[in-house]
Amino acid sequence: MKLLDKTVRNLLGYAVVVLLISIPVFYFIIEELYYQDVDDALRLKKKELIIRTHSLKNEHDMRLWLGMDQEVRMYPLPKGDVSGDTIYPKLYLDTLDKEMEPYRELRTTLTINDKTYLTTIRRSLVESQDLIVGIAEAQAILLILLFGGWIIINRQTSRRIWLPFERIIEWLKDYEMGKNPQSGIPSSGISEFDTLNEVVNDLIQKNHGIFTQQKNFIENASHEMQTPVAILQSKLDLLVVSEGLTAEQARYIQSQYEAIERLNHLNKSLLLLSQIENHQFEETSSVSVENLTNKILGHLEEAIHDKQISVNTVITVDKILQGNPMLIEICLSNLLSNAVNHTPEKGTIEIILDENILRIRNSGQPLGFSEKVLFTRFGKDKASKHGVGLGLAIVRQITDLMKLSVDYTYIADNHQFTIRF
Repeated sequence: MKLLDKTVRNLLGYAVVVLLISIPVFYFIIEELYYQDVDDALRLKKKELIIRTHSLKNEHDMRLWLGMDQEVRMYPLPKGDVSGDTIYPKLYLDTLDKEMEPYRELRTTLTINDKTYLTTIRRSLVESQDLIVGIAEAQAILLILLFGGWIIINRQTSRRIWLPFERIIEWLKDYEMGKNPQSGIPSSGISEFDTLNEVVNDLIQKNHGIFTQQKNFIENASHEMQTPVAILQSKLDLLVVSEGLTAEQARYIQSQYEAIERLNHLNKSLLLLSQIENHQFEETSSVSVENLTNKILGHLEEAIHDKQISVNTVITVDKILQGNPMLIEICLSNLLSNAVNHTPEKGTIEIILDENILRIRNSGQPLGFSEKVLFTRFGKDKASKHGVGLGLAIVRQITDLMKLSVDYTYIADNHQFTIRF
């Protein structure tokens, strides 16, 4: 989750909690204030009744007066039966709407013409309920607008503030070792991000210098190694043609030839890996996988014939790859050579090519080491007589460079390498 999204989520959570708490609390506060106002109005109404009833002369006048005021009811009580004021909520049926409606009611006793009456004064709360709900809704809308605007403004402001950081991240994603060591990101005016930009630039400059030194060292070391290897090989050539060479000496010389050949192969493989890592193969063109596969099989035809290997090729689509022709050829050559070298006599090799995959399957015994180290440099316990342990590492390096994937499985006594396009 992005930092900006996390911040907004926290603010949104806080706003929701505040809304859920504040709206009901606000509703009950307004309701309580309104009830207090209604209660005060009921007490005032009682005082008005006391004053007005002084002018009533008889029961007939009282009935006429009560008929004009539907909010007041009086019931005779025994003389001297006086109780205090009580205010409480009560529901009454609305004869027009046929619904129960809420009221606040004051119960008290009044003495009129030396007679005691139980008096109830009521006041409807229907309009107050609508008013309170309206106020609560207005408050909710106001809070939602307030918090919503706050979150939007905060998000937009934060996005502008974090924009320099996003630029630094995007530049680091696009950065390639050995190319464009300068970030080119202008000053943001925010000291923390400017400091980060300076630190990143300084780090990239140092790494670029180390990378250049390492690249030069590998190239120079590889070049210098070729001379003594060539001298050793030439001296062995002289020994081979010398007179008086015994069979034992010839065997020793053959062993030295093989060691020098492995050393020469190792030197070339390490140099190739270094060149791939340094992105020195920039030339690209269209390469036919079918044609290239047939070409490599032609080079391996003698070894295939000597081991009596059965090769079955199933090609449904001629896949065209865009990349460096030399690297693509090295990748396929390593996989096919690996299949031929590790297939037992009279074994089988199957090559499957379609729009999505190139699969090379060969019969053979299971690996004698973990599959996890198969594509690593010198990952096997001991080097094979057919190579120096770098062939599959080069395959992985090339496929990574071309944004392809390669994997290995062992199924039904067959080793299977699959390149996914």
